[in-house]
Amino acid sequence: MGNREVIVKYSPGLDALYIWFVPKQKSKIVPQDAGYFFVYQSQDELKEVRGYEWLDFSYFVDEDGTVDMPIPEPRSLFNVQGTDLKGATLKEVVFWAYQKFVRKDQKHQLYQRGINSD
Repeated sequence: MGNREVIVKYSPGLDALYIWFVPKQKSKIVPQDAGYFFVYQSQDELKEVRGYEWLDFSYFVDEDGTVDMPIPEPRSLFNVQGTDLKGATLKEVVFWAYQKFVRKDQKHQLYQRGINSD
């Protein structure tokens, strides 16, 4: 199976991470048992996975790459659209998103308050 192209977005106000498969298609969101993790499924009878959503995202990822939240382990590898990240596992995409969106935002907030985070 070839690599799947994905769009990765982060909403800092909601602290939500979204990963959608390309091309984006109309999907329904299906809550999983944790209550903060959702799967986007196609609306046809195949119920093909079309993406993922995590609420309270920054709470579940640590600086060392530890991810304490449910992450499916699909057989596919992923290419993040508009980036050099290619052939990554879903867990690698999630940690990349943490470094790009959350860690960057935390450093910016510390800088704004005059605190050196390094």
